[in-house]
Amino acid sequence: MTLRLLSIFMFFLSSWVWSGTGFLTIDTEPRGAEVFVKLQNEAEYQFMGKTPLTQLKLEEGVYKIEIRFVDYDTLHFESVAIFDNRIKEISEKLSYRYAYASIKTLPESSTVFMDKINVGITPHENSLILPGEYLFRIEPKSTLFKPFQKKVAFKAKDSLLLDKHHLYRSKTFEKEHLSLAPWHLQFESGLQRKKYTGRYIGKEPDPCDPLAAECTVPKTESSSENFELKDIKTEFLYPLTLRLAVPNNIEFHLHLPFILYNPSPDSSSIFGPGNLKLGAKYTLRKYNLGFGANYIFQSGKENNTQNYNSLEVVALGLINKSKFQVFGNILYKANFSPDSNKKINIGDEVQAYVRAGYLMNIWTPYLAVDGVYTFSDLNDGQDQQNSGYLITPELGVICEVNNTLSFQAGVPFTVFGKENPKYWAFHASFALTFPVQ
Repeated sequence: MTLRLLSIFMFFLSSWVWSGTGFLTIDTEPRGAEVFVKLQNEAEYQFMGKTPLTQLKLEEGVYKIEIRFVDYDTLHFESVAIFDNRIKEISEKLSYRYAYASIKTLPESSTVFMDKINVGITPHENSLILPGEYLFRIEPKSTLFKPFQKKVAFKAKDSLLLDKHHLYRSKTFEKEHLSLAPWHLQFESGLQRKKYTGRYIGKEPDPCDPLAAECTVPKTESSSENFELKDIKTEFLYPLTLRLAVPNNIEFHLHLPFILYNPSPDSSSIFGPGNLKLGAKYTLRKYNLGFGANYIFQSGKENNTQNYNSLEVVALGLINKSKFQVFGNILYKANFSPDSNKKINIGDEVQAYVRAGYLMNIWTPYLAVDGVYTFSDLNDGQDQQNSGYLITPELGVICEVNNTLSFQAGVPFTVFGKENPKYWAFHASFALTFPVQ
């Protein structure tokens, strides 16, 4: 500091005695930076050229110098002394002031947001990101896919290279969505509490021969009064479901729920594995359609008194409209006894499920309606007296926390039916999705 003050003092002393010219040489990395020079007591900078600048002739004096280059930090020199017949050399490496981001997605044309500001669609490049912390959010064009977000802290010259394969929105609980991304494994589990409150009754038991034409049975209106208090039941369900998605839009399913059944004060509780279900599904993603089949082994302790297995055939569909999403499936369930014994009431079923949801950030509140109709198989299908149906709406919400975790909660409740129990329930479940490659 002392030498610098001494040099400036000597400069003013020499300039008072005589005046001369000196030379300025400036080079930068990268080259091509603009050089601006002004005397200490002047107001405006004068452009002198671009680097490399060799032996620029200047009168003796003390100058301010700025070196400017697009996308790089500007260099400031507050006091550069030029002496008579001497060369002043400046050599500097410029610091790139911005960071760089490159974002690609599959499928393309996803919208990219930086701190809630729309900056374009994928594939997207930005080489002018100032240092700082930003929240990137990538929203796919189709609501069939899950959005993605990532918080990134940039320093100068940092690079973010993001190649994102959008995941399909997760399945949660027992009502499945369309499909996972290939080579992903999903684990699902949850809890359900069901409270029975009565029974929808269509007909009283027929006291006469069911094959007799003259046999008629008066219809009894459904009422909670004809469902005795001692029969009110509660059950807890602990489902364990594994789904493996492989290429060619194929998934395999394994369902092994655990169940605590009938834990009422006047009946013994039964806890154990539920019915084992194996299944597969094929998805036409282009058309948002899916088809699947499941085989159910009545191996659990619930509803196993009749010793029959089941085969399910299901078709699924999805409709996306802006922020609204409608998902539905229709299922035919054929129940049969291993020994082909038709003397017991097995009963095939047709089930239909429709869910309408509103896609928010990570939340999807929904309203669903589940309907089932049972065909009696009593006496080789000659008697349909025990056919019944049940309509069950449900209010709930799905939350896609991130690419790995999602959860669902809902309250289903019956509204009307025939030959089926009334109930309301609460269930909550979570799903964990992992890549397996």
